[in-house]
Amino acid sequence: MKKLLLSLACALLTSVAALGQGTNPFWLAQNFGANAVPANYLVEQVKAVNASTVWVLVSENVEEPIVNRYARTTDGGNTWTGGLITGLPAGLSVANITAVDANTAWIAAYPVAQSATAPGIYKTTNGGQSWTRQATATFTGDDAYPDVVHFFDANNGVAFGDPNPAGAGAQFEMYTTVDGGTTWTRLNNAPTSANAAEFGMPGTHFVLGNTIWVSTFSANNTGARLLKSTDRGLTWTASATPIPNAILNIAFTDAQRGLLNSGFTLASTNDGGATNTALTYNGPLRVFGLDAVPGLPNTYISVGQNVRQASSINDYGSSISRDGGATWTNMDIGKYQFEVDMLSPSVGYTGGYTGTAGSASTGGMFKLNSVISSTRVSAATDAAVKTYPNPSASGIFQLSLGEPNLRVSRLHIADALGREVYAASLQPTGATTQEVLIDLSQHKAGLYNLQVETNKGTLVRKLVIR
Repeated sequence: MKKLLLSLACALLTSVAALGQGTNPFWLAQNFGANAVPANYLVEQVKAVNASTVWVLVSENVEEPIVNRYARTTDGGNTWTGGLITGLPAGLSVANITAVDANTAWIAAYPVAQSATAPGIYKTTNGGQSWTRQATATFTGDDAYPDVVHFFDANNGVAFGDPNPAGAGAQFEMYTTVDGGTTWTRLNNAPTSANAAEFGMPGTHFVLGNTIWVSTFSANNTGARLLKSTDRGLTWTASATPIPNAILNIAFTDAQRGLLNSGFTLASTNDGGATNTALTYNGPLRVFGLDAVPGLPNTYISVGQNVRQASSINDYGSSISRDGGATWTNMDIGKYQFEVDMLSPSVGYTGGYTGTAGSASTGGMFKLNSVISSTRVSAATDAAVKTYPNPSASGIFQLSLGEPNLRVSRLHIADALGREVYAASLQPTGATTQEVLIDLSQHKAGLYNLQVETNKGTLVRKLVIR
């Protein structure tokens, strides 16, 4: 399903140019290192716990991949560890990963071989060194396996699986837990399949607070549905969508407004997913990964290819929409980006590719190198705003707004890990132009992201303390 789509698209990776970088990119490349992820692997899922701790699932770039490796960073992507998911039986592939800290994570494993045994939920408490199956989420029977697992915190989780037993009107196999998965309890009121050709969609889900959305897959193209719970998986509703077979990505900017996509088909909702309508859009929507930018209304990022038949690396990259998906504009191009997870306007990660088979393992991840804004200023306004001296040896900067009647309302500054280190609200002055002193002298040398909210939109700058 989604994993196959990613892998087929990435068959192009062995025949096109090496990774490209812009002069001032939104995303900076990070290197997994061969000990964490070998060459010829691509990222299947990104789960950022916070700005420092990120877990990913990876698979080899082959025709029939199995997702059975992970990688993890605890220092914002500077270094990575990873390897095979030990304890996972042969013939199982991982649909998704959920984590609550640097040590504790769960995966949903489903069979891709008839000989595979013990599909289900597996947990690690030692940073991925070992994984143990949680037996009370039984997933037993010919039609039984999980599609999604998610934990809201260290104790409360939900698991979603295919109808079991299969057939029209059969209940999807769903479980909840309040003790970290030691005990899973199957729901007796789970949604039922619309017909015998409806199944769960591996990996596809989105979480906002206590609300989780998952999706179904329609093998006979009669329509994928959106399933929703607002109480951590205890009760569910089901809604129709205009997507015929498989919803590959779900993203919500708030409890009401969201997007669904399947390839280049995009749908939107303004009522939490109860009603989903096909959305006509303009610009380079990218089809592999989709996420909302927390804190920015109607703002989404998509990653992957933006044409149906990619022919070079320049068909890959990232795009942003600031109007609820109606219009997409390029962020970076010429980068193999396949999955995205945004934590805030200044913290986000996307997964990539580690290079062709037989070569050294290089790259593999990208980290946000900017502060995303919901409203862009004009090029003229952007050019009129200066910061100096930059770099600064003292940590003191001057912000100069050289455009008449441009007013700053608020400043935000975050460090390289996305932690806010400075914030200020400013009152308008009567001056034609405005000068603002920024004092970061108490902060250590390094890179900082400045976000400036003005009456003409939001702009961003990089500040460097030497």
